[in-house]
Amino acid sequence: MLEAVSRISAGGKLSPSEEAAVLAELEANECWQPLLRHLDGRIARGGDGLDQSYILAIRIRLQYFKDTTAAQALASDLIRRCGLTFRQFRERLLSDDVIQSAGPEVEASLIEAAVGAFDLVGEKVAALERLATVFEKRLFHDQNLFLVFERLTQLDPDNLKALRYFKMVFSQNNEWQQVARILRRMIEVVPGRHEKYRLAHDLACALVYHLNQPRDALVILERYCRESPLDVSQVEYDAAFRTGDLKRCIQVLHTAQRSVRDDAGRAVIQLRMAELHRRTGDFQSMERCLEESIEAWPVFLDPFEPLIQLHLNSGRWDKVIQLLNNLAQRVQDKELVAQIRETVRRVESGLNDRESTHKKNR
Repeated sequence: MLEAVSRISAGGKLSPSEEAAVLAELEANECWQPLLRHLDGRIARGGDGLDQSYILAIRIRLQYFKDTTAAQALASDLIRRCGLTFRQFRERLLSDDVIQSAGPEVEASLIEAAVGAFDLVGEKVAALERLATVFEKRLFHDQNLFLVFERLTQLDPDNLKALRYFKMVFSQNNEWQQVARILRRMIEVVPGRHEKYRLAHDLACALVYHLNQPRDALVILERYCRESPLDVSQVEYDAAFRTGDLKRCIQVLHTAQRSVRDDAGRAVIQLRMAELHRRTGDFQSMERCLEESIEAWPVFLDPFEPLIQLHLNSGRWDKVIQLLNNLAQRVQDKELVAQIRETVRRVESGLNDRESTHKKNR
């Protein structure tokens, strides 16, 4: 150990392997004064291996002295004097076993120092993105995470990592105006077509269900989602319905029906279309949809009542009787079947009485 101190203090030229052995021996024996004096001299002189001298000095100050402030200052100097990118800084220093074992707080402090040391915006952004990851995944510090993303958006307003974060936060806090603002920006900057589809769908949902802006939602769907593989029919239907555009609602259901494979789905869509036709006064189309609904799904009984009522209003008693007999064949409850049969009997009896009276009056 004394020999190592003598050799390092003498200032003689040592080979890299000799210097590494001497420094390791001094570190093992905790001879900090000659070790740090030598590293300070190496750092002051510069030259080959400067980055390794910085890294060793940082390790020692963190591992043995818990001096985070000194480590931050050295980290800043390391970046400036060695011209490191953040990627190089991360690979050479942050990935060091000693730094990793020191914990995420130490990593966050070193990254913070790095942010101030970089001149290029792109390197600052890379450092802040990594700092955000540390706060989110390792330290679970929401307040600091929010502050980091605010700084990130100041440097890079279109940073997708920050935009996704703020979309999540504003959604959780029900700040839907902010959510809509973020989504509009994300749609403009995301590179992938399919992600644009998804974001546009999310924006349309926010406009319809949270901001009561269905007309704006329809504009978004028209602009971005016409070729989308996503099913946007529900939000488009709701937006159109809230604007009072019932014809568009019918068109949406008609289009959606093409992708429905099960009988139940087709029957329900036809029933919904029938109700919309009723509201628009198109009773002929209403009748057709109700009949198609009955035909599509034999166990579906809901269309019978409005269709029977439609025929009653039109005085088409033969149609009423036909529907009641059809309904009786589909109902499982025997008591209900008996009631339907009795209704048919009364209708037929009434028709016969009316016909007889009509003949007498002639």
